[in-house]
Amino acid sequence: MSTEPQHIEGKPATVWNIADFRSWLMFARPGERCHYHQGWLMEDRQRDPEIDSLATEIWQAYEDGKVVLCQQRVPGVRRSFIYMAIKRSPE
Repeated sequence: MSTEPQHIEGKPATVWNIADFRSWLMFARPGERCHYHQGWLMEDRQRDPEIDSLATEIWQAYEDGKVVLCQQRVPGVRRSFIYMAIKRSPE
């Protein structure tokens, strides 16, 4: 049974694992976003199976048309980005 994630209105949620992401996806309104990784995702996926599994889950949601993916560079830090998913409106 999922419980609604706690987050502040207007602020992105942070998801740490697949269960967090699925809960966020279930309860988020279209246009809400979640942060799912900060760093260099391509490299970090190779070192950490949990990061890889979460990124794979989020990519599947993208392919299913449930989210849009984006990233934002972390200023002053080489090869560091904040990776986000934005919930899409159902079609």
